[in-house]
Amino acid sequence: MESLTPEDMLTYIRIVRELKELTSGSIPNPWIPLISAIAGAAIATIPIGIGAILRNRNLRISVENALLTEIANIVSIIRKRDFLNQLKNTRSNVIKINNQILSNHNDNQTPPALAGITFEVTVSENYFKIYNANLDKIGIIDKNKSIKIVNFYSLIESIMLDVRPTGVLGSIGHVEHYDEVIMFLEDALKLADELSPQTT
Repeated sequence: MESLTPEDMLTYIRIVRELKELTSGSIPNPWIPLISAIAGAAIATIPIGIGAILRNRNLRISVENALLTEIANIVSIIRKRDFLNQLKNTRSNVIKINNQILSNHNDNQTPPALAGITFEVTVSENYFKIYNANLDKIGIIDKNKSIKIVNFYSLIESIMLDVRPTGVLGSIGHVEHYDEVIMFLEDALKLADELSPQTT
């Protein structure tokens, strides 16, 4: 390192004096109030930002818990009423009846009229109260969970439409209709199990 010349020393001393004057009260610095205001505003937003983060987190947890509770309740009713086994048993009966019809059918020119057994469940129009009330908040939930939640409700809604008196099971009830509804119900129950807090 080179040695300092007397002129360099004087320059450094002058810079230090100017810095001292800028920070002391002898010459007021016009930037200090602006810097103080900006720093104060930044510091004041910290609690607001933390509060917003905590509110969003609490809202996410609240919505997620409410939806998972509604899903658990729906699944509990489905399992207590044993809808899946009822559907499978009814499908088996339709298959047996249609096998008898096919074995007794003698006319090779026309296909036999296959039988169907209706399966009806009365469900209220506004069954998914929590889900419908929180549709606008689904996006705050974890992406993978929200996909499973929406899929669960879509499958259950489709099943509900099929088992109404005007649905395919409520009015026709052929084997292929039972196959589809059983598949939807099994998929919905699997999603509910994946979403269950006991399995996550």
